[in-house]
Amino acid sequence: MSKKNIIRISFFVVLVLLGFVGYVSMGGLSESELKVQQEVEYLIYGQDFKGSAKTELGKAFKNTDSLVSSYKDRGDLAGFFYTNPSKSNNYLVEVFIGIRVDEKLEEEIDGFEYRTFKFEKSIQGKQDAFFLFSTLYNDIFQYAESNSYVLDSIQAFERYPSENETIIEIPFKGAVSVSK
Repeated sequence: MSKKNIIRISFFVVLVLLGFVGYVSMGGLSESELKVQQEVEYLIYGQDFKGSAKTELGKAFKNTDSLVSSYKDRGDLAGFFYTNPSKSNNYLVEVFIGIRVDEKLEEEIDGFEYRTFKFEKSIQGKQDAFFLFSTLYNDIFQYAESNSYVLDSIQAFERYPSENETIIEIPFKGAVSVSK
């Protein structure tokens, strides 16, 4: 084997190892914590978003995150998905994006409003992983199937308490209400 091929193979191995280390450090192998929730309620201060999950949703979450960054000590970035992008044409999504708070804030942001989301019964999954590496949706639906639970396959609630922590909650079918 020539010296050039040894260098190329070594470089490739180093890249693969670095990629794996990055994946693991962002929670790629972390376990999901799942539990059934009864009677939970979330107050979100945010705004509606309608658009492409592939091209615009990440930007909308990032813009909302920067707007609510001064309120991080009072809540965390959250979104309630009215639609499931994987079940629609062109990955169109309708989501209410904002900050989950325990009580109303004194200051207001132009264009934001409060909405309360109540779940009679849901499955909540938590994973210490960057959201791109999270397996929570799959884990929640597998857990529901193995326990003969019927979940709403359209609506979901997502929270991001920190950069490497993802919480997803999916209500049982017909067990969610929204009020302004």
